[in-house]
Amino acid sequence: MSSNHSKQSLSTENTNRIPLTESSDGSQANVSGSEEPQARPPPAPSFPDGGSHAWLQCLGAFSLFFSSWGLVYSFGVFQEFYATHLLASESPSHISWIGSIAAFCLQVFTLFTGPLLDLGYLRLLLIMGTVLAVLGNMMTSIATDYGQFVLAQGVCAGLGYSCLFICSVGILPTYFSKKRSLAIGIAASGSIGAIIYVIMFHKLQPRIGFSWTVRTIAFVMLGTLVIPLLTMRQRFKPPKGRQLLDLSAFKEAPFDWYAVSLFFAFMGIYIPFFQIQAQAFNQQIVTGSLSFYLLPLLNVGSVFGRLIPNYIADKVGPMTTLAPYTLLGGVLAFTWIGITTSAGLIVFCILFGFFSGSYVSLSPSVTAVVSPNLAIYGTRTGMLAAPMGLGLLVGNPIAGAVSNDGFIGLKAFCGACCIASALALCEARFSKGGLSLNVRL
Repeated sequence: MSSNHSKQSLSTENTNRIPLTESSDGSQANVSGSEEPQARPPPAPSFPDGGSHAWLQCLGAFSLFFSSWGLVYSFGVFQEFYATHLLASESPSHISWIGSIAAFCLQVFTLFTGPLLDLGYLRLLLIMGTVLAVLGNMMTSIATDYGQFVLAQGVCAGLGYSCLFICSVGILPTYFSKKRSLAIGIAASGSIGAIIYVIMFHKLQPRIGFSWTVRTIAFVMLGTLVIPLLTMRQRFKPPKGRQLLDLSAFKEAPFDWYAVSLFFAFMGIYIPFFQIQAQAFNQQIVTGSLSFYLLPLLNVGSVFGRLIPNYIADKVGPMTTLAPYTLLGGVLAFTWIGITTSAGLIVFCILFGFFSGSYVSLSPSVTAVVSPNLAIYGTRTGMLAAPMGLGLLVGNPIAGAVSNDGFIGLKAFCGACCIASALALCEARFSKGGLSLNVRL
């Protein structure tokens, strides 16, 4: 009986024993128990996925795209004007560096503006972006030589666009999950601003001159940028600032292939936006004022390309949706070589705008797919800005350098870049989810 009592006592002692762990200083500490419960990981963040407050963020992001990417997309009208008026002594390849530098700054400097957003400086970034973007365009209106245009319209305005852009893509993922691709697509359709700005330039420049036309555009930008200042709010921020680099990403094949895809895509898809007006004018494919409306037609197609594919992506996955759209865009770019009529060029503008728009609007959703969790989403967005920015920086100058009398080299280069991007994206998709298309990626 004494033996049975000893066993019962030992069993009770083992049952009630509190597990111990060794702390950093070598002492033992409780890790469970009623007084000091074991620490649990924080719950996964919830997403409103709708409601007035969430959609107001989408409205604010739409306005940011309107006055950042809207100006980048409209550079084609400046390219044509500079080549025939203010910078007629410069080659088209040199002139395209102005727009390429602006786009490069927009993308690459998110590597530095992103951590500021993670630290909670949303309003500061909005104010900085507004000031720099408006100031850059105001200074463009009084620029007289090539270097001044590069500094004003390329560097100053480009840095402002970067501050605005990171706010648009950094806030929306914290408000949407199931509808994330659609919300980003609606916001990205704010690049419709390019249509407005191109038409403004075409109508106002002959009447009030270049300087006051650019100032009027800057004032419109200022008015639209009041909207995000009033509506956008940061829902939460990480407990600490993010890292600039997540070196483990380079060990992941889907991330690496997606970075390659981004480089080729952004090197190729912006070539028509910068060059199509000059090409149509030089080859006399279109006459009169129609050449000025080719760029708005590209952007009209781009608006639909940011909405319809994003709706599909919420059903089947952004990578699965984006790959065929990019491939079709590359094939379409090769058909551009054989277009010799105004009707054909109009159809090309609408269709290419549609297919290229899907890449811009779906890329943030694909970044979420190749990120293990939202805690490092901002870090990887900044890292992927490097290949995007590099592609934007060198794409149009290379296209201008390889163009000839028939612009065949320029068009073939555009198509090759888009197809290379699609193939790299397919490799990223298959390395992430295998050959099965039933996996939503």
